[in-house]
Amino acid sequence: MNKEEGLELTLTLLLGYSEIEKIHPKTFDGLSIGYMDLSHNKLNELPGEIFTGTLAELMLNNNTLEHLPDSFFQQNNLKRLNIHDNPLKCGTLQKLKKFAEKNFVIMEYDNRYC
Repeated sequence: MNKEEGLELTLTLLLGYSEIEKIHPKTFDGLSIGYMDLSHNKLNELPGEIFTGTLAELMLNNNTLEHLPDSFFQQNNLKRLNIHDNPLKCGTLQKLKKFAEKNFVIMEYDNRYC
């Protein structure tokens, strides 16, 4: 079955340990992604366009992220996020905590005091 027949396939992207430094905003255009692993890369920023409406699980641990784009916090399907071992700024970490509580997201992160 395809999308026209009422079934949309969601993809699993396993891109961990890939030495990725940057993601082009249109990299995942047209894809319905349910699980995305971008862990253990060299990402210090993410384009907001990569967050799809179907993304349920996201692994961003072990990168160099300090901030997340505003569009990240507008997702409503995300249920699990691992963002451990990133040098997140306190403002971003506080927004993440509120986002996780509001949307019932299971979040793995560095539990540091801000």
